[in-house]
This record gives sequence, C-alpha cells and structure tokens, in this order.
Amino acid sequence: MKKTVFSFVLFFLFTATYAITNQVNEEEIPEAINKTLEEKFSNYYVVDFQLIKNKTVTLYQLELESPENVLEVLIDLKGNVIKKEEKTETKPPEKTETENDVETDNDVE
Repeated sequence: MKKTVFSFVLFFLFTATYAITNQVNEEEIPEAINKTLEEKFSNYYVVDFQLIKNKTVTLYQLELESPENVLEVLIDLKGNVIKKEEKTETKPPEKTETENDVETDNDVE
C-alpha cells in the first residue's frame, strides 16, 4: 500500500510540475537501468527510451515490447521500477496458414 501511495504521489508531483523530456540513445542508458532491464524485462526489447526531468525528480520512461504485449515503464536513476503499465494497444494476430492457403496434392494437375 505504501509503495502504491508513493508511486501515485511521485507520479502526481512529476506530472503536476514542468518536466523536460529528451530522447536518449542506447549508449546513454545508465548501468542501473540496464541491470533492471536485464533482471526484470529480459524478454522485452526497448522501443522508446526518454529521460524525464523536473525540479524534484529524474526518471526514465521506456516503452518495452515483447511478442505478447507492450509495456510502458518508469524507472528512477537507481534502477527502481516506479510504474509499470501494460499498454492497451494490441498487436495484429500473426497470419496462420489455413487449408485454403496450403497447396495440396489434389490441387496439382
């Protein structure tokens, strides 16, 4: 419960004040964040990575994608996951072969 309240307060402070957002290159990702990605999100790859700063806090916002879903994650400078949210975007289903798509011996003359 305390962690949820802390996350909400942090998110509120973060969004209620002016924040600067910058795109970040992979080479600029801090070691603590890389460690968190390896330990907790090893089956995801980074789609988008942004540094978000305001007067009181610095966070990294990541969009992570796997074959199953897409996550938006906020991580602090120490590598702590502040917020993790599954995005509602759904990927189109992969096309599977059906009987009509597969050539059979009966189709060959």
